[in-house]
Amino acid sequence: MSDMELENVPSLGMAFTWFRPNGTARSKLDRFLISKEWLTMRLGCSQHILERNTSDHCPILVKNYVVDKGPKMFWVLNCWLQDKNFRKLD
Repeated sequence: MSDMELENVPSLGMAFTWFRPNGTARSKLDRFLISKEWLTMRLGCSQHILERNTSDHCPILVKNYVVDKGPKMFWVLNCWLQDKNFRKLD
């Protein structure tokens, strides 16, 4: 992983992704590996290990939490300024 400059995405949820059918063994076999650049562009990215159903592997979901950047900007079109009914802002 280090030679290819890949990072393991932090995981949440279950600790293991594979279970032996009889439950005697478990391991973290499956994971997402991403580049350092991708991880820095998407702060707050995490992988969620979900409950397994019929497979002996658990599904993994990658989530990227969107950061609130504040209120949306107000746009003014020049044609509005030419309208006499347009309110003046102080």
